[in-house]
Amino acid sequence: MRTVLWALVAAVLAVPTLAAKEVACQASARQTLERGYVRMEDGQLARTSMPQPAIPGHELFGEMLLQMGEPQQAHEEFAISQRHRLHRPASILGLARSAALLDDQEGARARAAEFLEWWSDADDDLPELDDARKLMASGAR
Repeated sequence: MRTVLWALVAAVLAVPTLAAKEVACQASARQTLERGYVRMEDGQLARTSMPQPAIPGHELFGEMLLQMGEPQQAHEEFAISQRHRLHRPASILGLARSAALLDDQEGARARAAEFLEWWSDADDDLPELDDARKLMASGAR
């Protein structure tokens, strides 16, 4: 089931714009993730013997929601991801990006600063660092 879900997520994320007939597929993918994989992962978090996925489902779902233009719901998913896996840089940056899209400049700057603090030793040319620096400088989209 996981392989099918990951393929579905990859297919949806790879499409930069969606035609009208593809919106139904997008909604189906969203429901599949929300009801299937993400909730399945939540159940596994209670059992410590289960291996953790490389990308948490809530984080992945949040990225998909950002690409779909739904920053409020994306913000909620990134927050859930942070509660499950504290200080995960991709979730922190997702929170910053979604806050900026929600016109919460203070929240965007705070999360971008947190991200930059965690990645202070990273290579300077990473695109994630550029995004965080832009969010710090402008606090806007």
